[in-house]
Amino acid sequence: MWSNDGRGALSDTRKYERIGQITAAVFVTKQPKLESWQKRKWNQLSTFYFGTDQGTICQADDMGACVDVEQPLKSEICVMMYYEEKARLVVINKSLMLTQYIIAEDGRVTRGVQVKLSVSQLRAGREVTEQIDVSGRSVVWAGSGLLAISPQEKFVRMLDLSSDDSYTLSLSALGDWVDKRDRAKMVAFDPVKR
Repeated sequence: MWSNDGRGALSDTRKYERIGQITAAVFVTKQPKLESWQKRKWNQLSTFYFGTDQGTICQADDMGACVDVEQPLKSEICVMMYYEEKARLVVINKSLMLTQYIIAEDGRVTRGVQVKLSVSQLRAGREVTEQIDVSGRSVVWAGSGLLAISPQEKFVRMLDLSSDDSYTLSLSALGDWVDKRDRAKMVAFDPVKR
């Protein structure tokens, strides 16, 4: 972990030792319900989560505390996002498992909903399931609890985590603006223009 001195220079403040490489991280921005003496301490801490290429998910703070959340997932952690309205940690691993972890008011973390993401397409008369590129460029928030995922296909998949609904936005709906061979490789969302 690094800190900024206000002039743009970074200095390292903490090092977190885990087996493997850190592949994703996210800061928690919602303050839990605490007693007044605890709030002073919480306001001075930066709580965050990180995942590794070994599938480990850790909860840490800038004072050096670091604990594993639970048993490692079976593959590399690719995406970690914080769903503030529901106090959930959203994790997608390389095996395309999307897992929501519930963060309790006391900071404890428990596994919630888990779903398998997949993209299938017809090729040469048979269905082939391909893995999507789950990088920071291909999975973004597109509203409160709404994930936009670009599976490198002719559509963008939308997952509404608050209602467990999903739907697709087809590139063909854009008509002549896109070539028939175009595929959505990355996605971005502008909250101002929606």
